[in-house]
Amino acid sequence: MKMYQITASAPGKCILFGEHAVVYGYTAVVSSIDIKSTCIIKETKIPGIKWNFLDFDQTFQYSMEDLGKIGSIPTEVTRNPFSQFFHALQRITTDFGFKPEYMDISVSSNLWKNSGLGSSASSACAFIKALETYFSLNLTIDQINSYCFLMEKFVHGTPSGIDNTIITHSGSIVYKKPNFSHLDGIPRIPLLIINSGVIHKTAEAVSKVKKLREAAPKKTEQLFQQIEKISLQGIVILKKGNIEQLAELFKENQKILEKLNLSTPEIHQIIEVGKEIGVKGVKITGAGLGGAVIAVAPEERLQDYRQNLEKKGFRSILTYIGGDTD
Repeated sequence: MKMYQITASAPGKCILFGEHAVVYGYTAVVSSIDIKSTCIIKETKIPGIKWNFLDFDQTFQYSMEDLGKIGSIPTEVTRNPFSQFFHALQRITTDFGFKPEYMDISVSSNLWKNSGLGSSASSACAFIKALETYFSLNLTIDQINSYCFLMEKFVHGTPSGIDNTIITHSGSIVYKKPNFSHLDGIPRIPLLIINSGVIHKTAEAVSKVKKLREAAPKKTEQLFQQIEKISLQGIVILKKGNIEQLAELFKENQKILEKLNLSTPEIHQIIEVGKEIGVKGVKITGAGLGGAVIAVAPEERLQDYRQNLEKKGFRSILTYIGGDTD
């Protein structure tokens, strides 16, 4: 007898414009990228729930009784780095009144960890979508987003909600807290995502900008206003699909991020390699001080850039702005 099995996936994300300024009420432009996380749920003959976190080579076996009730999660699970998955399953089973058993759940992602590409929110979204299909829950997209946000809070404490929102809805959005709007009609635009090789330091970067703003409020506010102008111009240019103009905005945005002291020697080297072959639109995506860097140019030029980066020891992935969750 064939056992029931379903697979669900969700994209990653990258911030195109507006890093750090968005924290202080300015506009950010964010896009999903077609690099995915995947969750597979299959029926088994073994009692309980088996969890496989493939990227970490970690496997756990729990029953719902082991996981306990919401608000009284066993200490072993609380200490577990994957507790957001256990907690979300508890919440959904409580909300919908069913008891899952005989399940094998596997989660994996092609997104680099700690790089600013939304790997935790992407894995969360794939998991919730898998549960939604497996149990025929008929969740709305807003409900899926809400459960993903619950998982993000378990991981990050007080996240902005931007990662789970763009990943759940996919495409591109304009975000100005607390609101967002869809950015439709963007043609397919090639994007190279480069791993700087330095672990993403979000808390340190946010703290650094905060201290700069406290020490030099007028200067910092002027930089944020420049970023805002670039973000608004970026919205118009994205819809036109003009790669050369988009590259100029990436370049301008990066200069401001450097003035906010968010670059590193590795990021500088990545930018210099691009200049050597005419790729000028290269910038940090996310908090900076490491993590991922993005570049926009015609696809053929990005392929050459990718080869040159590989010779310098930098990994990269060629993708496109506006990935989806299908």
